[in-house]
Amino acid sequence: MDPQRLAFKIYRNRTEPGYRVGFSGDDVAPLDEPFAVDLGEGGRLAGVIARIENNLCTRDDLRDLGTELWAGLLSGGIKSEVDGVRIMPGRLVQICLCLPPELEQIPWEAVYDIDRAVFLAVQPGYCVLRTMPYEARAADLAAPAPRSGLKLLAVIPEGSGLNVEQELSGLKTAVKQVGNLSFEDLRGRVTPDAVMTKVDESSPDIFHFMGHGELDSDFNVSIRLNSDTGGQNEFLADAEQFAMMIARSELRLGVFNCCYGGRSPRSSLSGLGPLMLRQGVPAIAAMRYPIPDDAAVRFSKAFYGALLTGEHRGRVDFAMQRARYVLFNSATRDQWRTFITPVLYLAQGRESLFDIVPQAPIPDQTQRAVEDVEVPRALLDAFRKRRCIPIVGCGLMRPPTDRFSPAQHTIRALTEHLAQKCQSCDDDLWKAAELAGLTELAFHSVAEVFVAENLRFALIDAIRDWYDNARPSPSHHALATWSVPAIFDTHFDGLLERAFEAAGRASKVIYSLAAPPVDLQSSQEVLVLVRGAPTNDDSLVLTEQENESLLVTMDRLSPSIEQLATAERGRCILLLGVNPRDPVVRKLARRLIRLHSNQGPAFFASSSFTAADRAYWKSLDVTWINAEPDALIDKLTKLMSTEGSAHE
Repeated sequence: MDPQRLAFKIYRNRTEPGYRVGFSGDDVAPLDEPFAVDLGEGGRLAGVIARIENNLCTRDDLRDLGTELWAGLLSGGIKSEVDGVRIMPGRLVQICLCLPPELEQIPWEAVYDIDRAVFLAVQPGYCVLRTMPYEARAADLAAPAPRSGLKLLAVIPEGSGLNVEQELSGLKTAVKQVGNLSFEDLRGRVTPDAVMTKVDESSPDIFHFMGHGELDSDFNVSIRLNSDTGGQNEFLADAEQFAMMIARSELRLGVFNCCYGGRSPRSSLSGLGPLMLRQGVPAIAAMRYPIPDDAAVRFSKAFYGALLTGEHRGRVDFAMQRARYVLFNSATRDQWRTFITPVLYLAQGRESLFDIVPQAPIPDQTQRAVEDVEVPRALLDAFRKRRCIPIVGCGLMRPPTDRFSPAQHTIRALTEHLAQKCQSCDDDLWKAAELAGLTELAFHSVAEVFVAENLRFALIDAIRDWYDNARPSPSHHALATWSVPAIFDTHFDGLLERAFEAAGRASKVIYSLAAPPVDLQSSQEVLVLVRGAPTNDDSLVLTEQENESLLVTMDRLSPSIEQLATAERGRCILLLGVNPRDPVVRKLARRLIRLHSNQGPAFFASSSFTAADRAYWKSLDVTWINAEPDALIDKLTKLMSTEGSAHE
């Protein structure tokens, strides 16, 4: 889908001091208004910008500057036009900035929408990019790439001291997942002649540079290469020299993962990005500030993951938004500047750079995984006799197998999304969750922040919006066909309830363990939503304190709930898609599993249980099934389907 373009052009007022901003966009009337933000030396914002330039800024500094910049762009009647733009799902909004040379140094990527409390550069659905008042003519731009024979050339001068191996590994991993892209590199003594020769030989579609950039007192940018004279001598190529080395008709994307590659001198548009755009390269991604080594690696992985393997593969604007989003969510207190460091220069209408062909998957991999699952005979017997009680959770919506893919509707992706909204995500949050082996812990903490700020309504709105676009997974739909007395769902996404509705199942739905029906008919199938669902606001159990209250409720669990697992002999518990360390899952299992009784055995399906998990669940005499939950669900569903067909 083509992007929604909002273009802002700032230019000097010819009749009086100051600037004006011209606005145009798709389906909106063009406007021209005064740009009233004081960015001059001696002004209040000059001090804020100085702190950002010297990497002494806080998030509040970025928010302060970004608020003023966005308000200046929305001057006069422009604001009502922008506010009236209808955002369509799946359509990216491009905020395109065309700037005079003296304003190029301003970190416009910090633009902040105070009405929605978001940095637009990291907000999903938006991309802040820069254009030029005079781009190359359309005829001079690289033509759309062919479906075959794409090349990525990585250039790494020796002696950089950077963690290039980790970045290279990430690049190669991403490239391997593409069927029509090959990888080449230029390493060792990378001299100007070596660069030109390699570019001429390879004719790359993507040029990726890993190394160092420098900035002199006049803000002129130089790229550090190796000298022809040998030894530790260096050659500092200025932006114009370097652009001439690599700009070719075939090149569609230049990525400069080095310091200052995105800067321009104050007096002219002669930075690397503007120069290459004018010389016919449609897209240039570069860094305007020094970037820490770990952040550079993180940027590369996220950027190429989205560009080459994501849902919107081939789209450089989506890739840049994703990379900034990752940098923002991983920023520590001394690294807030990292998410505004990447700059994207993009020719109008050239955001779709490549027609990416995914690598063909290994044939029958999923089928083999299902066939390899060994179903214990006792579980199969209980399943056939309608005695199985599944306890399921958020693991039914599995994360993507590709670690670079854009966010899916997983609990971690939701947590990152909410953390951005309440500005609460930091490394310590994820470290604590990972140490506990419980991603849900991070979600509960973020939810706690919303409620502490009297924003529970906003939390529920955000969760509803998140899952409105989600679809039940194949495992959800399969579970909705199972003939079982009851299913306990420990996640709050409501997707299993939606799958039951799609299957036309007339089940009794229980939204809260605190007030269940007193008498449940034994012939009626029951769906117990342990943590509630978005369709019932009061039922939702989201925060740490609410989960603690749920544990207290489970200590006094209603007999009508317990009897779902104990009313008839031989009923067995099957845990799948739940975290073995989730306190709610543990407490529920202890209430439903009755040892030394007429109850059947208990089973836990997981492919990643630990020795500590085994030790805890041993007291409940749980039989572990070494399988992915979805593979076991698929296997049981197919077995029952086959047997049902045989009896007809």
